[in-house]
This record gives sequence, structure tokens and C-alpha cells, in this order.
Amino acid sequence: MQEGGGGGVARINFYQASCHQPSRTRQPLTTGDDNNPKLNPPRDDWCYGGSWIEDGPESVSITVSNVKILQWALKQLAHRLTTSGQLPPIEFQIQIQKCSDDLGAFASKLTKFEALETDSRARKLWKRLKAALGDKDLERMTETVGAYSSSLNLYMTALSGPNTQHVESLRTDLARADVQRQQQLSSISTSLDHASATNESMRSRLDQGLAQSEANQQETNNKLSLVWDAIQSLAARTELSATLKPLGARPIEEETPGSSSLPYASPTTYSQTMLPLERQIPAIMLQNEKILDCINRLCCMVNQCEDTSNEETVDSVIEDLQTIIRAVTSQSKNRVSVKELRRVSGLLDSAQTLSINGQAQRSPWPNQVARHEQRLETYEIGNVTLKVHTKRRYLQHHPADGGLIPKRQRSDIGYTTSRLTFLPKVRDGMMFSAIIKQQTSPMGFFSPIPFFQANHIRPRDSLVFQLVEEGRLPELITLLREGKA
Repeated sequence: MQEGGGGGVARINFYQASCHQPSRTRQPLTTGDDNNPKLNPPRDDWCYGGSWIEDGPESVSITVSNVKILQWALKQLAHRLTTSGQLPPIEFQIQIQKCSDDLGAFASKLTKFEALETDSRARKLWKRLKAALGDKDLERMTETVGAYSSSLNLYMTALSGPNTQHVESLRTDLARADVQRQQQLSSISTSLDHASATNESMRSRLDQGLAQSEANQQETNNKLSLVWDAIQSLAARTELSATLKPLGARPIEEETPGSSSLPYASPTTYSQTMLPLERQIPAIMLQNEKILDCINRLCCMVNQCEDTSNEETVDSVIEDLQTIIRAVTSQSKNRVSVKELRRVSGLLDSAQTLSINGQAQRSPWPNQVARHEQRLETYEIGNVTLKVHTKRRYLQHHPADGGLIPKRQRSDIGYTTSRLTFLPKVRDGMMFSAIIKQQTSPMGFFSPIPFFQANHIRPRDSLVFQLVEEGRLPELITLLREGKA
């Protein structure tokens, strides 16, 4: 009974010792990293209440798991310290080394209890090993592991605090830098837009300035061209006036129309028209230059040629005169003047007899002027004045024996004379005269061969004029015989 009772008391005492322990809820160890499943494996709450034999294997398993988790945390901490190059204080190094040694001892001691199963045989074995291990030892191991875990967690928190603050500071600086970057990008974009608009405005202004400059340049070139043409014209006229000096030539006999006492004779009619030209127009200036060249050639040819000329000279003189007449016709606005000029041009084309510095032909018949008409047109061509003097005379024919022709058989002889006189305005310039004559025969038709005569007119102060004015006829006859007048 006593043994049985003693045994029963012992069992009761053990049961009471096992069941009257303060009930506590134990959580798994944490190392500050709640998201790591290795450091925080899910565990169910367990209680020391009840049978120690039944709950012992689970307590050992939890303690072994906590020891392994803490060992893994120590390895990670050592690796991070080695990688970062930051060594902890000496006291903490000693504590870490002691924690590592204790965890190694706990692990070697608990490993053999971790493999026990919770069957009846395991319970019996657990009872036998209970004396060697004891619940106080297991609780001390658990408290030691918890203390080490708290110390490591505190150190890691203290260690990661500056890094966290540094990272937060870096993040704040990066956010501030990003804001500044966005502001700078916005400012740069605005500046680029403004610069683009400014460039477009400057390009537009440059294009306008270039167009205006080209227009001004073109206008300047046109003005320079006009000035150059004027200079060339002035040079040509200066050269012409310096080259064409008065040479010995025969003056033209002015034909004074006779007076008629016939009752049907008409009075002399006279008209004069001045037609100035616009020298500023380039086309007219070029045309005037061409006319001056023609006059220059005509004057030189008349000065150098004798009374008889070859066919080439005749063609050249007629061509130059036609050029002058066409130019004057194109510039004339008077219909009557244009008609007279065209008549002169037609007579000039049909003329086949040319006399240069020769004697004027006389009418072989003694006639009386029955009617006389004349017309004078004056044109300004550059530095030369052109006078076109057209005369028409109708003569009453008389037989050679002095008798009178019956009225029904009488016919008048008509003369048409067109004189082109070129008078230069420059001093010592040459005067040139071209006369074209055509007459109608007594039978009433026109002669098919008009007479053309070209003469060089001496100025008033020439020797011929002086001899005539002074009445020195023998000397004048001598000049005429020598061909100098």
C-alpha cells in the first residue's frame, strides 16, 4: 500500500508538477523579418499544461526549430557584416560567439530527442530520458534562445536603422531631384518652343530682307545698266564729235521755188512738228544708239566717197537710211508724218541712182511752177536732230519751140523731193543731208527710177561759205574744179 500509495503519490506529484505549471502561450522566434518563411515558420500555440510526457516531444521539436532559425540568422548576419565591411563592437562579437557556441551545444543535445515519435514506446523512452534532460533544462534552452533572438533582433534593428534612414533620405533626395528634373525639362521645353518661334520669326525676317535685298539689287542693276548705257551713248557721241571733223565738201544748193502768176496757183503751205523721245527707256536708248551708229557710218562714207560710188556703197547707204527711217516711224505718233516717212522709205527702196557729193540734177524743161506744197517734220534722236523736208511741185510744161500746148493736151510735170537732214547738237559736229527725188513724166506716169543724192553740209564758218559771202567767185570756182567744195 505504501509503495503503491507512494507510487501513487509520486505520480500525483508529477502530474501536479506537470499540470500546475503556469500556462503560457509561446510564439515562434522572430528576427525582424516577418516576410521570411524560414525565419518565421507557422506554428500553433501550445501549452505546458497537461501531461509532460505527451507534450514533451512537441516542445523539443519547437525548441530545435528555434535553435535552427537562430543559427541561420547568425549565418546571415555574419555574411552581411563580412560583405558590408562593418564590424560590430567587441562586446557584441563576444556575445555572438557565445550564442553560436550555446546554439551548437543545444542542437547536438536536442537532435537525438527530435527523432522520437509519440507512440507508446516513445513515451516509455521519454520517461527514461526525462531524468537526464528535465523540463527545467528545456525551458532554460528556450529562454536562452529567446534572449539571444531578442539581442540579435535589437542589434539588427539598430544596424538597419541608419541604413533605413539613409535609404529614406536617398529616396527623398531622388524624389526631389526628379521634381527638379521635371521642372528643368519643362523649362527646357518652353525655351525650345520659344527658340523655335524666334528662329521662325528670324528666318521669316531674313527671307523678307533677302527678297527686299534682291529687289533692291535688281533695281540697282537696272539703274546701273541705264547709267552704263548713258555713259556708252555719251562716249559714242563724244567720239563721234571728236572724230567727224568738217571736211571739204560741196554745199547744197537751196532750191527756191518760183512764183507763179497762174490763177490756180496755191500758196505755199508749211507745218512743223517737234516729237521729243523719252531717253530713259532702255529700248529707245538702244534704238537711238543704233541710229547714231548708222549716222556715223553715213557721215564717214559721204566724207570718203567721190561722186561715183559702187554697188556695195549704195546698198550700205540705203540700208542705214532705211534703219533710221524705220526707227523714226516707230516713234512717231502723227499719222500724216508716218505716211510721209513711209513714202520716203518707198522712194528710197526704189532708188537705183545714187550721187554722193555730186551736182544736183536740174529739170531739162523750161517750166513754170503751177503749184507748190511742202512739209517739214523735226525729230529728236539722242544727240541728233533729224529734219524731214518734203516738197511737191507741179510744173507747167512748155514745148521747146516756145509755143503753148493746147489746154486739152497739156499735162503738168510733178516733182516730189524728200530731204533728210541730220543736224548734230554737239559743237563741230557733222551735218549730213540725203535728198530723194521723183518726177512724173508729161505722159502722166511716175518715173520708175528715183534719184538719190547724199551730201555733206559744211557749217556756216567754212571756207565755201566765206567765199560766197565775200563774193570771191574765182577762188570758189577753183575749189569747185579741184573737188574741194
